[in-house]
Amino acid sequence: MTGRLSDFHLADVLQAVGLSRQYTAIELRRTEGFDGTIWVKNGRVIAAERDGVHGRQAFYAMFGAQAGVFVVSRLPEPPGHLAPLGTVADLLLETVA
Repeated sequence: MTGRLSDFHLADVLQAVGLSRQYTAIELRRTEGFDGTIWVKNGRVIAAERDGVHGRQAFYAMFGAQAGVFVVSRLPEPPGHLAPLGTVADLLLETVA
């Protein structure tokens, strides 16, 4: 799935993707190139990375990014179990706080 962030808010994309039980990546891209990635599975944000920053700080920074496009991809389950950053709903509430 691909779309423009000017047409779909990142929070809406996260909520829709968060419904899936599959491991999914949401890549954000600007006209200048790559912006960041958020990994989601089963309603939880597993990880986030933007400009070499990882975790919650990277997740929150993507909400202030310039509008670009998003690309949603299903991925194989990574080896090992990562501790999630939190649920999609909880993290989205923190972005408006």
